[in-house]
This record gives sequence, C-alpha cells and structure tokens, in this order.
Amino acid sequence: MNIQLEYESLKKAIKKNPEIVAQETKNFLYRASIRFESKNASSPWRVGQTGGGSPVATGNLLRSHDSKIEPFKLTYFQNDRKADYGVYVHKKRPWLDWVENQSKAQINQDAERLLKNVTDALGDK
Repeated sequence: MNIQLEYESLKKAIKKNPEIVAQETKNFLYRASIRFESKNASSPWRVGQTGGGSPVATGNLLRSHDSKIEPFKLTYFQNDRKADYGVYVHKKRPWLDWVENQSKAQINQDAERLLKNVTDALGDK
C-alpha cells in the first residue's frame, strides 16, 4: 500500500514555509501508518471465521508488517524477511487490500486536516 502526496499541489506552501509543510506532512504519514497498523490488527482473519485483517495463527505474520516513511510518501507492507510465507498467504487472502479499504475514510479526513493545518499556518484561511 502506498500513499503519496501530490508534490505540485504543495509546492507554493513549501516555498512559503517549508518547515510547516514538512512537519504537517510527517504527522499525516505517521497517522496513516498507525491507522493501517491498527486496522490490520483490529479484526484478524482466522480460518473458518470472519475478519479481514492479517491472518492470525501464531501472530508472527501480524508482527511482520512495517512502514517506510519518506518525504511525501508512506509505504506500509508485510516484510517477507520477517515472515517469508506472507506473500503466499496474501495471494490466497489479500488482507492488505481489506486494511487499505477500511482505512480510507479516516485517512481522507487526515488529509483534509493536513491541508487545513498547512493553509491555516500560512495565513491563507
């Protein structure tokens, strides 16, 4: 899963006050990462049962998820170095798709907050 902010839309704000934009963007991406992690663990999928998050038997697969935050970009993924079988399980049960769909509404609200905070801080109310 990737979230990438459109750089061009923030270019004017970045020129005006890069520190505010950088901090607000970092906060947004951190919140999105936490939302993915929370949703992934909130409703684990078990064979023969309901749920949609990461499949859980031992918890190893659930703990194998990582986030990589770069400027204007977040990548949330199942780290196959921590659980190499994850790629095979995901083909049968694509839980990251479910996590992404379940997190969209909250992340969209966070994106609106990001833009409001940036424009408010720059005096463009």
